[in-house]
Amino acid sequence: LPTAVQSGADLDEATATGRSVPVGAVDEAVTERFPGSIAAVREASISSRLIARLREVLVKPGQRVATDEALILLDSRDLQAAVARAQQDLNGAEAMLQERRANYERMRSASSEGAVSRRELDIAKAAFESAQATVDSRSEQLEEVQVGLSHATVKAPFDAIVIDRFVEPGDLASPGRPLLGLYEPGRMRLEAWVREELAIRLEPGDPVSVELDSLGESLDGTVEEIVPQAEAGSRSFLIKVQLPQHDRLYP
Repeated sequence: LPTAVQSGADLDEATATGRSVPVGAVDEAVTERFPGSIAAVREASISSRLIARLREVLVKPGQRVATDEALILLDSRDLQAAVARAQQDLNGAEAMLQERRANYERMRSASSEGAVSRRELDIAKAAFESAQATVDSRSEQLEEVQVGLSHATVKAPFDAIVIDRFVEPGDLASPGRPLLGLYEPGRMRLEAWVREELAIRLEPGDPVSVELDSLGESLDGTVEEIVPQAEAGSRSFLIKVQLPQHDRLYP
């Protein structure tokens, strides 16, 4: 207000002279600061679906990789042999199917002329159908071992940066054992614990200012998520803030 007291000196003078001074309420922004950490929105811990020795690790920490890029090669000699055996079994089954199909067609032709009995035709048909079932089974087996062989090459699930590698060539890979850590660059957020009284006033979509002391910069963030459970000791809530694209942000 134009007529409001401007300083403590003005108030002292008014008190000394006894004159009245009009006062008024003024809205003033209050900033509260909460420390937080930068985290990647999308991270992955890469492991193998097979139990096998690591033949080669193709990436190193800090390296960028593309979706479906090979990261690790496992020893696949047993799987390759299994694929070869399955292919041979399928080839043999297909050859038998061809033979029995031709025999069944001859029997059908002869049956129409009355040269063979109905029983002989049924036997030929059953042999043909059995051969067809065998081919289908061998084909499924080949597909299964081929899928297993494909798992011998561990690939990137998305465009990412390698955080760390936890294995070396010769180590034994197994399901559940982390081999590499990855994160998707460009999609970062700030995670901070905010006291209860303030956290309950926040809503997803609210704007917040994020100060990056290490970079000497400030970014405009947006509340993305409020974890609906307070931390018992500090009575605070975890707030996740979406950040804009920035080339120098790291988890």
